[in-house]
Amino acid sequence: MIDRRRFLASSVASVTGALLAACNTDPKIAHPLLALAERKNEVVERAIFRHRSMDDVAANARLSGMAFPQYYVADELPIWDPAARGAWRLKVSGAVRRPLSLSMDDLLAMPRRTQLVDHFCVEGWNARAKWTGVRLSDIARAADLTPDAGYVDFQSFDDGYHESWDIDSALHPQTLVDVPALVVAVVE
Repeated sequence: MIDRRRFLASSVASVTGALLAACNTDPKIAHPLLALAERKNEVVERAIFRHRSMDDVAANARLSGMAFPQYYVADELPIWDPAARGAWRLKVSGAVRRPLSLSMDDLLAMPRRTQLVDHFCVEGWNARAKWTGVRLSDIARAADLTPDAGYVDFQSFDDGYHESWDIDSALHPQTLVDVPALVVAVVE
């Protein structure tokens, strides 16, 4: 547990570093300041979010069902066209020793997990749902991450969605891959 004084000091250092870097036009000076702010932010994040905690939903909990929000980021629902793009594959590359290109059959052959979770969306809504998929940590283990792997970059096949997570969040036991629409790159 982080104490209040350390939290405030880290927050002030992060904000100060970001402000100083933003005011400077010389990238050689801005980069170290931004790197310092990033490191301090990650310390605070790890203290607050405890990546080892689990979302334990009771087996008899009421699920959101059809009340789960139904919308898409894009104006049109992207659909994989095998005639134009070939067979779908999940690609894993970057800070790995064994780059992967997994077919849907490859993913289906991996151990799958079903779990009940409380889903908290960044857009402000939440829902309780049942998810089934392959743990991202199992895919990462198959790719053999290098020690400098710090983040995972997700990109949808239609380039309509992109997200990056720190490695601890990505490898959390409850992080699942269950939609055949991602390209994953592990980066330093």
